[in-house]
Amino acid sequence: MHQKLENLMGRFGSFIHDNPFKVLLILAVLLAFPIAHIPQIKMDTSTEGFMHPDDPVLLTYNKFREQFGRDERIVLAIKDDHIFS
Repeated sequence: MHQKLENLMGRFGSFIHDNPFKVLLILAVLLAFPIAHIPQIKMDTSTEGFMHPDDPVLLTYNKFREQFGRDERIVLAIKDDHIFS
């Protein structure tokens, strides 16, 4: 088994060495489709993207957002003359 694998890898390397333009053409053809679709890849890192649309937790979260607005930042201001004592 080891010898067969070694022979296969040797022939593969020889093919690449003997036919560099064929190998580059094959790689270009194989990569053309995925490369053409790179601009369509979108990253969704939102909370909603990780959950099923009918998830009860997500529905509750959406009701919370409708009632209180976005939840990205909270500003809390405390006025006290002796806040740290």
